[in-house]
Amino acid sequence: MLSLRRFPIALIAGAVLALALPVRAAEVDKYLPEDTEIVAVVNVSQLFDSPVVKKHILKHIREFIENSDEITGILDDLDFDPFEDLTSITAALTMVGSEAKGLIIAHGDFDKAKFEDKAEEVAKEMGDVFRIHKKGERTIYEVTVEGGGKPLFVGVVDETTIVAGPEKQYVLDAFAKGKGKRHGTMKKEIQDLIEKVDAKQSIWFAATANAFLKGDLSHDEKSRKNLEKMNGITAGLTVGRGIKAAFAIAANNADNAKELAQEIKMGLDQAKGLLAVLAEQNKELAPFIDTVGSLRVNTEGSTITLKGEVSGELVEKSLRRN
Repeated sequence: MLSLRRFPIALIAGAVLALALPVRAAEVDKYLPEDTEIVAVVNVSQLFDSPVVKKHILKHIREFIENSDEITGILDDLDFDPFEDLTSITAALTMVGSEAKGLIIAHGDFDKAKFEDKAEEVAKEMGDVFRIHKKGERTIYEVTVEGGGKPLFVGVVDETTIVAGPEKQYVLDAFAKGKGKRHGTMKKEIQDLIEKVDAKQSIWFAATANAFLKGDLSHDEKSRKNLEKMNGITAGLTVGRGIKAAFAIAANNADNAKELAQEIKMGLDQAKGLLAVLAEQNKELAPFIDTVGSLRVNTEGSTITLKGEVSGELVEKSLRRN
């Protein structure tokens, strides 16, 4: 973990990445690495604009920032307001497991010149952990990670995009894609899954079955057999006055879909039973029994869907208790 004294490095490195209607299909981000198997997106602008976040969460984040002279000073230097200027954060991974490669992509409104000036300042003060590499028109920042892990490479691609990750080549590729000098070809499996996602969700996720099969889950026989019946998974949360959840599995065929749906239903029944027992000991959990009970599993062809909703009233009650 970086200390607060070295927060400027984290800010430059992540460009405050740590901050966050009819269906409109999600688009494949051109900066995604070609070997991407998992994509997770936080629609920051939608999330910050949702009634729940506006009423209960946003003020606490603002207070935290305003109470830190160091953070507010950096944001002022960058002329960056995360609540207005940050649009989305995307994380891409090649698999689930310790060998995964990845890239974080932030989209928003960035003053490229001010970010570069701040980086120069940080490099002069902390050259032992923050280095600048220039290659033609491209500038890449290298951040040493405490504990001896792989360094983090960061690139301000243009006024709308900042990328960061432990793979330097991914960052170089992002610069080339930004200039139109490189056009990546995503694997069809993940591209098809992304295009089925509702882009207006607050948070959404898409992953191929292969992403899990290459990781630790493949060591569990039951998990492996279930994954072999799938093409991929998508999931999403939409935060408004309440919270809506949507989950879908693209199975290999209709028979596989029916088998997987049956397992999901059995899992839900077990969860309902466990919640009922816990609710006897903690009455505050009682409302969530109805929420879990409202979850419905449907199968259509080779697709399984699971949808549920937490009402605005229940969300309000829960947040007021906290």
